[in-house]
Amino acid sequence: ILRLPIPAKEDVEFKPGGKHVMVYGVNLPARRLHEMLLVLWNAMIDDNLPAAVKFALSEQGVPGGLPRAPMPAASARQQKAIARALKKLV
Repeated sequence: ILRLPIPAKEDVEFKPGGKHVMVYGVNLPARRLHEMLLVLWNAMIDDNLPAAVKFALSEQGVPGGLPRAPMPAASARQQKAIARALKKLV
């Protein structure tokens, strides 16, 4: 389907195996922002994501505290990657 007219006050349901939306021509500023944030996301994503988020917050001056046991804190490798990604965002 290239176009899906939706009459006023009617619904269209999107679900797996049914109708779906594909967005073309995403504007360049949005794409650049996505690519910049993706670097930070990839630096943080791991089994201890909450700990990585807490570290990223603390790097920005927002006290995030320590992760609750048994979750380990962000590793030295994660910390370095997160700090590097945050510097690119500033």
